[in-house]
Amino acid sequence: MPKKIKKSDIFLKKIVFIAFILLIVIKVLLITVAYSYVLQKMGVLHMLYYFFTLMQSDFLILGIALALIRAVDKQKYLILKILFLLGVIGIYALYRGDLLVILSFQQRLSFTTGLNFLSAGLNVVFLYSMIFLMSFLLVVFLAFLLAKSIKIKINENLFLRVMIASFLRYGIPFPQISFLGVELPEKNILDKVARNAYELSLQDQKEKSDLSTKKKLDLPEIKLENLEKRKSFWLEIAKKQPEEIFQTFGYSSLKKAKDQYGDSYVFEVLSAAVAAAPELAFSYIDVYKDRKDEQGDTVVKPLLKIAIQQKPELAFRYLDKYQNIVEGNEKIAKSLLNFAAQQYKDPLTFEELFHEVKGRNNKKNLILVFLESASSVDSQKFGGLNDRMPLTDKVSDDGVSFLQMHANGTSSDMGHIATLLGMEPVVFDYATGTRYQNYTGYVAPLAEFFNRLGYATTFLSTVSLEFLDQRNFLKRAGYQTIIGEEAFEDRKKYTFDAAPDKDLYDKALEIVKEQKSPFFLTLQTISSHTPYNTPYGRTAEAMYRYEDETFSEFYQELKKTDFFKDGILMVVGDHRKMVPLEDEEFAKRGTTAAAKIMAFAIGSGISAHTLDDHLYQQTDLFYSLLSEFGSGEVKVFQKYNDLFTQTIVRNRSVKHRYDQKKSNIANAEGQAGYIDLNRMEIIDGASHFPVDEILNYLRLSIAYQMKAHGIKEGDIYANTADKTYIISHRGVSKKASENSLAAFKLARDAQADGIEFDVSTTKDGKLVIYHGPKIYPHTTCKQETREICQMTREELQKCKLKNGEDILLLEEFLPQVKNRFSFFFLDFKTSTNPQCKQNNQLLLDKAIALVKKYKMDGNMIFSSYDEKLADVLGKRGDVSSALDTFSLTALDQLSGSYFSYFMTPAENFSKKLVENLNHQSAEGVAYVVNSVEYAKKLKEMGVRFLMTDEVAKLKEGLK
Repeated sequence: MPKKIKKSDIFLKKIVFIAFILLIVIKVLLITVAYSYVLQKMGVLHMLYYFFTLMQSDFLILGIALALIRAVDKQKYLILKILFLLGVIGIYALYRGDLLVILSFQQRLSFTTGLNFLSAGLNVVFLYSMIFLMSFLLVVFLAFLLAKSIKIKINENLFLRVMIASFLRYGIPFPQISFLGVELPEKNILDKVARNAYELSLQDQKEKSDLSTKKKLDLPEIKLENLEKRKSFWLEIAKKQPEEIFQTFGYSSLKKAKDQYGDSYVFEVLSAAVAAAPELAFSYIDVYKDRKDEQGDTVVKPLLKIAIQQKPELAFRYLDKYQNIVEGNEKIAKSLLNFAAQQYKDPLTFEELFHEVKGRNNKKNLILVFLESASSVDSQKFGGLNDRMPLTDKVSDDGVSFLQMHANGTSSDMGHIATLLGMEPVVFDYATGTRYQNYTGYVAPLAEFFNRLGYATTFLSTVSLEFLDQRNFLKRAGYQTIIGEEAFEDRKKYTFDAAPDKDLYDKALEIVKEQKSPFFLTLQTISSHTPYNTPYGRTAEAMYRYEDETFSEFYQELKKTDFFKDGILMVVGDHRKMVPLEDEEFAKRGTTAAAKIMAFAIGSGISAHTLDDHLYQQTDLFYSLLSEFGSGEVKVFQKYNDLFTQTIVRNRSVKHRYDQKKSNIANAEGQAGYIDLNRMEIIDGASHFPVDEILNYLRLSIAYQMKAHGIKEGDIYANTADKTYIISHRGVSKKASENSLAAFKLARDAQADGIEFDVSTTKDGKLVIYHGPKIYPHTTCKQETREICQMTREELQKCKLKNGEDILLLEEFLPQVKNRFSFFFLDFKTSTNPQCKQNNQLLLDKAIALVKKYKMDGNMIFSSYDEKLADVLGKRGDVSSALDTFSLTALDQLSGSYFSYFMTPAENFSKKLVENLNHQSAEGVAYVVNSVEYAKKLKEMGVRFLMTDEVAKLKEGLK
């Protein structure tokens, strides 16, 4: 008689059977969700084939489990039977990994989001264990409920046969199925992902322990499907525990790490660690300084730049750590210090160059004397070759002499602009009249400043103030009283048909004696100007003697008025004399001699016999006076050197020339160079100066002046007919993700004249910097098949650019690139997807409004390959636009339109086309030009705008 089977045993077997079926169903559902974008492309037979191959091992294990149940029958105690069967289910569940997958696979059910609040107090291993246990018990509980409510007759022999068949079937290799470039695995990929995540979490805990005891970290080799997860793991460690990256750098697990494409990502991990903790780049410099990237370039300089970008002060604090490191034939310290300076002094707008300081409120009467052509070369005291101003030198002994004062220009008007407006007279092509008319100060002019303090302000000169429209300039500068040649009609005339300096000084003394309230008096001398003509004669010797004696006499008479009890006499040359440098002068000072002028101050609160050897320029005098006399908060240029306190924050001076677009630069050590403003480059002596800081200031200064005078921003080279403009196509995308800030920063470093970037729209009408229409392959969302127009901004934020950057909104992007380039080409993208029903014209209007909001419409060129939007742009006269087309027949669209640019592939250009465009006042833009030879050919045709992926190569090739 056969042994009677207990009902409890049958019930337990039903639970096991149902639990297995539930686990298999869960696995199938999860794979269906995870690979839906592939499965939906399959036919029904292919799909059945795939799931059959997928589950063959599951039935094998199920058969084994059911066979083991027979062994359970021999157990006497029910509790042991239950524990045994739970163990069978648990082992299967853990092996398959499906329970973990439910909550962890790709965060589909927000595993990390839901448990972030726990992660601060519980380690990862415990979390995974708890999740597994809860999920396991949930499945067993469901199986228990189903076993009670469902009638199932279990034929054990049938499942034994299933087990044997599955075993045989399992041994037969099935070909892998591949759809849409995605290989579907024979086995459950999800359980492997979950196990890998679990292993990595375990490894994370192990590494923390190893690192805390300074043990060697050497992770085991991993299989191909784990590579991407491992890279993510390292990047996560770099962000959260950056020091551990440097401590483990030398070990093969990171040093030899490669992603699924075979590319090394060591530098990416190190960069993330440095970004999180910049000091580590210097602390661990010995660990990685000899490391090279895939191209054979050392990584030490790029990593230090990342650190300096985060905290510029580190470059100076840790100089001893890297000052002797050589890359190529040059020490890296020089360029890194310049880069650090740029981080401090590389603002986006001219306004950001200024800040407020507390005025010292030392209000005194002030006389400012512009001593015509007073040059250091003529004074032994000021380091000159000649002793032509002995009396003036003696006068200066009563106060402080500024031995390194540099003129900001080469003419009187440039000296006045620098000293009275606080503006360097940067020369640019948009001259609207005289040089006086071309400049506007950012803060109130000096005379206006004193007006607000309650001073009487007077400008006095014996020369005609109608010359160069100087009188109107002085009115704009705020002088209440302006006295010119009309006050000296009865006096004998000499240089420039003007009364000599003696008459000027006599008039000044009269004004001083008449003053009842605080006053600011400015004097402009003339007798020392070429051609020489003075009461003493027409020779240089006669001029120097006259200038020297008359000034000394004026000083002695001024002392008799008690002016110096509560007054300051400030004397400054307006420019170096307009004669060639003497041979000995050039040998001693080099090109810096062309800017060296005399300057000194005497008066109340100023110590006599003081020599100040710090470097100053005329604009420093302007801001020093604001700080010294001002009360409350005073707005000043951030990088000015204070003559009164000798606070020095800048080691450079710039002298501009009105007759050519070239400026000379000098530092306190006597090193010099010059700037070509046409090319916006420091041509000579660049190694001695913070190049980026200087060029950025010049760009911003020019842009500010153009804006102040109602001129379109951006193209500072507009009158340079032969210039070729290199436009970076979506940034330098070979080294960074296209349309990323990193790519555009590389374009700027390569000195691109402009950038082209794409604007796409999301489902909820947000404007983002992305080409599209597909999300992949330019982002990390590999499994996303929707177009960008089908995703909301919130959904899109989950996708990062390949270099880890967020996809920026247009509104976030514009202020970060403003004033970085001369041109911006905005390509507005639209989609033909019928599921995308945005109002493209409305969104284009939104983009234009944002550009205008950030005041970038002066150098922003809009384009769109969408014919409807192109037609809209061509009819708008309030923005610059480009007709983007592959067809030359579209030239007809230029006629009668507002298009000012014609964009077409480079191969479409010919001399005839360029001539046609010139006749229609349109500029040709050739894309995409990556060959230097072809770029030269286009330049010869007259094409001035070249869009390229190879900015540096074209820049160098077209020099």
